[in-house]
Amino acid sequence: TKEEIEEYHGFEVPHLGRDEIYSYVKEHISDAEDRTILIMKLEGHTLNEIEAHFNNKYSYEWIRQKYNRVIERFRTILAEEVK
Repeated sequence: TKEEIEEYHGFEVPHLGRDEIYSYVKEHISDAEDRTILIMKLEGHTLNEIEAHFNNKYSYEWIRQKYNRVIERFRTILAEEVK
């Protein structure tokens, strides 16, 4: 059985609440899979649960790497928008 790798990515943006972050993600992350992965992680799902959500279409490692790329892109976009 796979161990869940949890990585802290610091979503906290002091002046943005959860609803604002959700709506921002829905409006600015156009790739449906990226958006689903990011929202599921925001909701507290594990990478194993996300893998199961996609009916094991993608490997755990693929989802982990894709999540990390989505996080970096989200941070970059948010940093530009929030200045």
